[in-house]
Amino acid sequence: GYVAFSGGKDSAVVLHLARRVDPAVPVAWFDSGLEWPETRAYIEELATAWKLNLTIIPAEPTALEILQASGAWDHHAPAARVPRLGAVLVEQPAARAHEMFGAGELWGVRAEESGGRRRGYASRLRRAASG
Repeated sequence: GYVAFSGGKDSAVVLHLARRVDPAVPVAWFDSGLEWPETRAYIEELATAWKLNLTIIPAEPTALEILQASGAWDHHAPAARVPRLGAVLVEQPAARAHEMFGAGELWGVRAEESGGRRRGYASRLRRAASG
């Protein structure tokens, strides 16, 4: 398995706890292609400082490529339907991480996260278990 690391405080706590058990635990960061440059720099600096076993898994296509192709960023076009990004930004990179590191996955989510986010995680878990 692996730790899915977003760079946020919740996933940092999960990463810290997992490293207490196994300092060499595989860590995967899913790069959507839309992150701020500072986010990438932070992930890379933390990976060096903590000596992380980090793998960066880029979205294919990137979120920007998907939004550009959908017309969602064309202010002169009729209202574009923004595509569902979860499959490309989370599910596909997670599937690649599972191919590399096995079935287990840890990620940080607070109990008070939005209901929609909780349902999305649960839905992905059900699909992964059945597929």
